[in-house]
Amino acid sequence: MAEKHKEAQEKIKQLGERLGYVAFTEAIVVSGRTDVKVDMVWFDSRYKNLYGDNEPNLQEKLCLVEVAFEVENFPDYTEWHNIQGCIGRIEATGANLGVIALPSKGEIQQRIQQNPPPGRIWGKSAEDDIANVREWISRRHQRPRIIVLTLDEIETLLNKVQEQSGN
Repeated sequence: MAEKHKEAQEKIKQLGERLGYVAFTEAIVVSGRTDVKVDMVWFDSRYKNLYGDNEPNLQEKLCLVEVAFEVENFPDYTEWHNIQGCIGRIEATGANLGVIALPSKGEIQQRIQQNPPPGRIWGKSAEDDIANVREWISRRHQRPRIIVLTLDEIETLLNKVQEQSGN
């Protein structure tokens, strides 16, 4: 799972950099009295001089987070407390937009077939699982705006950006 997690982070980082953001993985943010680590943050590139080339410790820097990401794996996304934890970490960054990244539809469907998750609403299909997470978030959370993307959707966005830039 750790390999899939790193692969997802790398794709998100590439997308952010292609879109002109400064992207860092495993950023540490202060939230009240505790430190919170998020999987990925994108900063406005106009402020790159604040961060340099090193991974930021946001405890020590002015935070201007545009987008914060949390990557959830199967079956972790099927339990509300895991999604709530993602939301809390995203909120701690002060980002304008939060993204919870789920596995690809193919991976979700394969895992459902191998080992169905518990519960009445989980494990029918990848599409249903993704729709359930999106519905949970839209019903229970309004600010900052948090969206759910699958790795398929992130890859599609990355491919479009690469095509448009000619690389």
